[in-house]
Amino acid sequence: MDRTLHDDEKRQLDDMDNHDDGLEDKFCEMEDDESVEMHYVDLSKNPERYTGYAGKSPQRVWKSIYEENCFKPDPKFDKNFLTMPNSFGMCLEKRVFYRLISGLHSAITISIAAYNYKPPPATLGHFASQVQGTWFRNTEMFAGRFGTAWSWEGPERLRNVYFVYLLELRALLKAAPYLKNEIFYTGNEEEDAETRKAVDELLEEIRSFSDH
Repeated sequence: MDRTLHDDEKRQLDDMDNHDDGLEDKFCEMEDDESVEMHYVDLSKNPERYTGYAGKSPQRVWKSIYEENCFKPDPKFDKNFLTMPNSFGMCLEKRVFYRLISGLHSAITISIAAYNYKPPPATLGHFASQVQGTWFRNTEMFAGRFGTAWSWEGPERLRNVYFVYLLELRALLKAAPYLKNEIFYTGNEEEDAETRKAVDELLEEIRSFSDH
């Protein structure tokens, strides 16, 4: 993880903190923003991508999410749900929640496939630690996850990503009156104006497709 911040970025963050401290209706309250364990991270330097977190651990994380009571179908409908999650045997509300989780899961998988990491060849021996691996588009992983070669559910996963996208657009459309009057404070007047302009353009674009 790249935690580097320039001095001007640190000053801007301090300015934002001071601004937020003066608000009565803060959106979120940090318990201890002075803790040495707390770090600001520039997400533009740390895009969503492969992190090396693989194997059984992430499988257990997603399994625990899919195993939540609100996502479990009736066992008499599908006894293999824990190994191959799907939305069969669920009421409408549970199917919607399942599609949201599946869409989130799939979106993360797309990012990992788009920014995948290939370590240096093992043949380099102890020199491997001194050589950088390469980032690449893992098209095989993408085709496997979202095609039908590995599972018949691949295309359905992509549809769930689109479902989440449409739901987010509708949520933004409903929140448009509030976002239109929201003050975006970044500690930099130029960035404030750019943010305001970007939000207005996004809302205008969404309104032009209000029937989505």
